[in-house]
Amino acid sequence: MTNAIKKISIITSVSIVITLLVLAVSSLLPLNDTLNRSLYDRLAKEKCRLVKPPAEIAGITLVLIDNNTLNKMQSRWPYPRSDFATVIDNIEKAGAKAIAFDFTFMGQSTPEEDALLKNSIEKNSNLILACTVDERGILDFCPGSANNLAKDTPLGIVTKLQDDDGVSRSALTYLVNTDDPKKGFLSWEIQLLKTAKAVSMDSFSNETDRVTFKDGEGKAWSIPVNPKTKSFMINFTAHTTDFKYLSFYNVLKGDFGPAVLKDKIVMVGLASSILADIHNTPIGWIPGITLNANSFLTLYSRNFLTDLPPLFVYILTILAVILASLITMKYGNKAGYIFIAAEVALFFLLSYLLLTMGYLWNYSGLPLAVIICPIITKKILGLTYHDLYV
Repeated sequence: MTNAIKKISIITSVSIVITLLVLAVSSLLPLNDTLNRSLYDRLAKEKCRLVKPPAEIAGITLVLIDNNTLNKMQSRWPYPRSDFATVIDNIEKAGAKAIAFDFTFMGQSTPEEDALLKNSIEKNSNLILACTVDERGILDFCPGSANNLAKDTPLGIVTKLQDDDGVSRSALTYLVNTDDPKKGFLSWEIQLLKTAKAVSMDSFSNETDRVTFKDGEGKAWSIPVNPKTKSFMINFTAHTTDFKYLSFYNVLKGDFGPAVLKDKIVMVGLASSILADIHNTPIGWIPGITLNANSFLTLYSRNFLTDLPPLFVYILTILAVILASLITMKYGNKAGYIFIAAEVALFFLLSYLLLTMGYLWNYSGLPLAVIICPIITKKILGLTYHDLYV
């Protein structure tokens, strides 16, 4: 008995060492990031399909430049700025809490058209406009565009970060100022939250992995961010049809019930694939307005995604490998493979449940470890069932 315990201790020790080595080596391989992102995307897609969006989605209404709008409008895109002025006025009359355009006003115009849009913009103190970050990573204020007609109107960065695989998974809180890290240009979502929740910028604080501030009610907000980019993971919880929405054309013509917009945060954006504002995300290809709405909803509902402590992940992985190694030693490879398959399935079930609660971790580390480490452990020790227990 004592000999068996000693050998089990040896197996445990070897398993721990091999597990740590495998995790360390795999973390350096590009394939690990690719696999981890792919597995996360699958879980996020299922979560979005099965879990209802947060209750705060009821406070958001989308005004979409959709196929219905493209088919019924007499003019071609980009539409005359007087049309946008009318839409702003109609939304304001309906009693919206805030209005946010998620695109920039580009294209040729006339002084008369510009004056009409400028007037509507300046009349509405709850309006947010968008600016972009160009391919060089520099803010593009679109010189000559309508964004420059009303200098005091809040602008927010609408551009989303993309990972190496071209998928948008995170959003900026603000663009970091390299000369003064405590200062930056706010993102579209933060500007909108600032308007909707009367956020006090005096309380805005940039910590290493957090951006904190207080709203008009004195409530503290804390956003977990990437220390380098000051971005947060978007918690994708809704597709376009999960939001209340109106066609831009109907709002332009005043053909809607004001109750749909009263006290709502109204986002105006492009929803037709013809206009090419389509983005690759963990839940699939979606319009830019839906991407931005999910990003804002993450903030508005405080439904943030945060990483589990690495120590917890390491301990769980090591325990899983030790169990898989002992089962493989005692009952042979076939039973070991069945047990490993069960562990991996349980891991992904646990991963899904954790994701629904807002927790992330490495989705490839444990499966790789429990598949590889027991085999290596057995080969190194050269033990059989009889070696261990007889």
